[in-house]
Parts: sequence; structure tokens; C-alpha cells
Amino acid sequence: IPLDLRAVVIDTGMGHTRSGLAGDERPRSVVPSQGKDGSILTHGVVTDWDRLEELWHRIFYHELAVCPEELALLATDSPLSPIINREKVAELLFEGFGVPAMLVMPRSVLAAYSYGCTTGVVLGSGGKTYEKSRGAALSSALCDSNRARGNGMELCQRRAAGG
Repeated sequence: IPLDLRAVVIDTGMGHTRSGLAGDERPRSVVPSQGKDGSILTHGVVTDWDRLEELWHRIFYHELAVCPEELALLATDSPLSPIINREKVAELLFEGFGVPAMLVMPRSVLAAYSYGCTTGVVLGSGGKTYEKSRGAALSSALCDSNRARGNGMELCQRRAAGG
């Protein structure tokens, strides 16, 4: 795929941020998402916007050596993230980096898409389970065992059973 038709993909996770170009088999860069001051994310939701901007600057200009004004961007997000956070991501990308186009999608939806599925259940190693139907993460089926602590699996089973 020619570079001018590709998009940058950035998956900012709790521990690491993976980035690369759409169509690549694996990330071109994997860097820590947290520093000496803690994590950029709390329970998968962005809480430190200045550090996120610094991280993405490093990824664009040093790790991937691309000009963000020339490529679209696909960023991952948590289904737990409030809509205002997605709006802040758009503001940061359009106004701060000048990207021409962007899309923010839950990483669970993208994981299923990578296997050619539009419906399924995605289990993340961070302890979250997401049910996906026709390309959207179902917030009613979201199960976060990190917050449920000891009985997280029981909560997931009750939600799966409709309770």
C-alpha cells in the first residue's frame, strides 16, 4: 500500500502504546505509556492529556518518522471512555497535530475486525470482556472485572445470562 494511502494506527494501552501504519503485520513501535509520574490512562480512560500529547508527538516524529498532517489516524479507545474524551482526542489530533482525518474506535471492536468478525466476544487480558454486535461494542454487555475485584467472573457470567 502506498504511504499516501495509509493511516497511522495508535493503540494507547495502560502499559504500552503500540503504533504503526495500517496494513503492517505488526506494530512498528512499542513504547511505555507510563513514566515516572504514573500512567496516562486510568482504567483505560485518558486522564493526563498533556502527557498523551507528548507521547503522540514522540510517536509521530521520532518512532514512526511521519508527518501527521499527511496521514489519517486510527486511535483506539476504551468503551468505558466518556464521549467527552473522544471529543478531546479529536481536538488534539485536528488542532494539535493537524491530521486530515481520524477515527477513534474501541480496541475490542478493532480486535474482532482484525479476524474478519463483526459479531463476537473479545476478552482482554486487562480483565475486561466486551460483546460486539454489528461493529459496535455493547456497553450493556461490558464487564470490567478490574472494578468488580474478586467476583469479576461471577459478574461477567451474570451479565452474559442477562442478569
